[in-house]
Order: sequence, then structure tokens, then C-alpha cells
Amino acid sequence: MQLLSKTIVDQIKLRQITRIQELDHRPKLCVLVANQDSVIESYLRIKASYGREIGVEVLVDRIKYDQIEAKILEYNQSDYDGIVLQLPIDFDGEEDRTDYLLNLVEPTKDIDGLNDQGLFVPPTVMAISRLLDFSEIILGNQIQNVTVVGQGRLVGAPLVRYLESQGVGVTTVDDRDKLGQIIRQSQVIVSAVGNPELIESKWIQPGAIMIDAGTSDDQGAIYGDVDSEALDRDDIYITPPKGGVGPLTVAMLFDNLIKASEVGQSV
Repeated sequence: MQLLSKTIVDQIKLRQITRIQELDHRPKLCVLVANQDSVIESYLRIKASYGREIGVEVLVDRIKYDQIEAKILEYNQSDYDGIVLQLPIDFDGEEDRTDYLLNLVEPTKDIDGLNDQGLFVPPTVMAISRLLDFSEIILGNQIQNVTVVGQGRLVGAPLVRYLESQGVGVTTVDDRDKLGQIIRQSQVIVSAVGNPELIESKWIQPGAIMIDAGTSDDQGAIYGDVDSEALDRDDIYITPPKGGVGPLTVAMLFDNLIKASEVGQSV
């Protein structure tokens, strides 16, 4: 059974519109893009559309790799409330400087929550948290343990830290050889690898919650980490590659933007 986030997003959106109307200025978001990719383009369209719907100004600034540092410093000094450096960056064979560039973003404007100073919780982490809250209703009891597949910078690692800070037990797995064995024993699984159909449907036990936060592109088609057979099962709950974690992540990004805007208003 597919676990869609539309109802949750619609509720969040109404709340955000009210909060924005109470501000003394229209929040402004700048997205710096230094890579061309179909998945990225899809995310950009969704962000721009969402911003228009709730009354936020969204600027997409398409730049070259060698412009990133100067652009970040420029927007740090601007009246934009939030700055997003869209990942991944195309370094074109040069040294990966992602961490350095992310830490150039002014922490009060880093609504992706990727700066080492970490003033904001990453939107995908908050999106998964909301889905886990919803999953507790489905299960009829509080979630005690979550299996997290993947320890990446954007989702896996910050998600583990967040869940542990909330008192939730976490089982992590990066070893492909043990993947099937661990998932078979898990009731709640979050995967954030970005490896198409890495997880086999047969591994997921009946009644399990499967939150698929891994997105990858193969010749224009969007895939999750879980094989497509799982999407047709009626005995599990699973987020699809489209309409699952993604829309809720965008909603949480704008939640962070509104918070950043409120902080700026109070200064």
C-alpha cells in the first residue's frame, strides 16, 4: 500500500500561508544551481511552484562551478532569507569541495541544514520524521527502532543523529551482504542510498513501514531504493519515488525558510 504525503503537505501548506501573512515582508529564497540533471530540474520546478503557492519569492540562479564561492558570499549579504546550494555539484574532475562550500553559507540562511553549525534540521530528516509520526498511527504504537540504510551526508547520517536525539533506537546497515537479513527483521525501514531498486520486495516483512528516501535517475525515469514490485503490495506501507518523501521534504524546506525569515524580522 503506497504511503503518500499529500494530505500532510496540504495541512502544512495552509499553516505556512497563515504564518507568511503575519510577517512584515515576503520571504525570499535563492537556489544556486551548478549542475544540470533531470532529477535536479524536477526538484527546482517543485520548489518554485510551492513557493508561489504560499507566497514566497524563489530565485533560481544558474551558475558555473567557479562562481559558486563568490555567489554564496554575495547572497550572504543580501536580503534573501534562505540560500540553498543545490546538490550534487558538478566539479568536472576537480577536487570535491562540497563541505567547504556548504560551510560558506551564512548559518542563519542555511535552510538545508548542511552547515556544520547546524541551526536548522535538514528538510528530508524532518520529512521522514513526519512520516514516522504518521506511521505510529498506522502501527497503533510508538516506534521504538528504525533501520536506516545508508549513511550519506544529506539524509542518512543526519537522520540517525536526529532519531537518536529523540530517543529512538537506530539500526544502521551499509553492508550489502547483510542488507537482506537485517531488513527481514525490521518493522520500520528508511532507505537513503540513491541506488535504484537496491532493496528487494521479498525482504520486507508483512505489516512493515518502508520509507524510501533514495532517488535516482535512469534515462529520465525516477527510481527509489526499493524495487518496483513492492509498490504493488497490499501488506506493507511504502512511500513511492513520486509523491512520497519528496513533496514533504519541499514543505519542510519552506518551513525552515519561514523560521529564518522570522528570525530576520526579530533582529
